[in-house]
Amino acid sequence: MDYPLLSKKARQYISHYFEKHVHRQFPYHNKLHTENVVAAVTQIANHYQLNEHDFFVVVTAACFHDMGYYLGDAQGHEEKGAAMAAEFLKDAGADEASIQQVKGCIIATQMPQKPNNLLEQIVCDGDLFHFGTDNFEKLNKLMRRETAERKGIEIDKKEWRRGTIALLQSHHYHTDYCRTLLNQKKAENLEKLVNKQKEALSADKTQGLPVLTSPIQEKEPAKPKKPERPVRGIETMFRVASTNHQRLSDMADSKAHIMISVNSIILSIVIGLMARKLETSQNLLFLR
Repeated sequence: MDYPLLSKKARQYISHYFEKHVHRQFPYHNKLHTENVVAAVTQIANHYQLNEHDFFVVVTAACFHDMGYYLGDAQGHEEKGAAMAAEFLKDAGADEASIQQVKGCIIATQMPQKPNNLLEQIVCDGDLFHFGTDNFEKLNKLMRRETAERKGIEIDKKEWRRGTIALLQSHHYHTDYCRTLLNQKKAENLEKLVNKQKEALSADKTQGLPVLTSPIQEKEPAKPKKPERPVRGIETMFRVASTNHQRLSDMADSKAHIMISVNSIILSIVIGLMARKLETSQNLLFLR
């Protein structure tokens, strides 16, 4: 099975699907979001040096992970996307084991995320990669707009902010790579939201408006959450770097061993040939 070719076909299929099915009610879950997730999954997969088969699994899952939005309600869209991926892969001649792996990666993105292996962890982290990037605020606004348009209601900005804070506080990246790369920026994005929430609460109290309470607001005055220490992130970064260096050293040692073995074989052959030549060509001998 040519897995790189099959992965390319999956990307092309999804791209054509988006071009034929343009929905204005999806300002977030659209072609751009899928391309961003595929790019994030590719970045993570390259870090872990996945083989062709596993790379195909995570990229294909990233392509189909949100396609369920275009097949019905948001509720249960992961199952719909997994079924769509399975149908495409069966028609493309993929083996059943690979199909099940792709489906598992898509189902794992359902909130709360519960990945069972590295491939599912990579797809889950790729789906929410933007939590730890500079694009988070912009994408979060698009998500709020999409939710409002899909449900046909107006969502209060403060209410959405409280929900987003709760989501970021409960979320964690599953791979060491994403924790090292994204945790600090995610903490900064969360801190900005919390500060805006405090400012809004202060303004409401000043104006004498009723203040909406939530478990987050009640716990915060009693026990302020301390900012995450960067030391853990630095330790993880060094640990990952050390692992990569060790892996590269092992590869270099293996290549050196192969070269020594090949040279030994070549020298043995050359010496054998020269020994035969010495019997017939006495001029090759040097006598003292």
